Amino acid sequence: MAVMNVFGFDVLPGKALEFQDLLGRAVAVAMANGSPPPRIWQVALGGPNTGTTVVAVEYDDIAAYAAQSERIAAVEEWTALLPEFQAVCNVSSSLLNEVTG
Repeated sequence: MAVMNVFGFDVLPGKALEFQDLLGRAVAVAMANGSPPPRIWQVALGGPNTGTTVVAVEYDDIAAYAAQSERIAAVEEWTALLPEFQAVCNVSSSLLNEVTG
């Protein structure tokens, strides 16, 4: 059953350009290290969440997600990006399970 890792990014005032650059770098590093391509959205109608950038990455199953999580955690270039994100936005993360039938 598919799972989706969803990240929400609430960009701090005046940090939009830094965030866009950082997100591009992060996607490149993740994909170069085996991550499936992400889908990137911006909340258009969401009350206080309007403007939040949402990045969703789908995996075939929880095992594929776990393997990629372990693989990317060992990539120094990836782990160096994490504090940079904290400097430009507030980050949330969820793991969604597909519901069938």
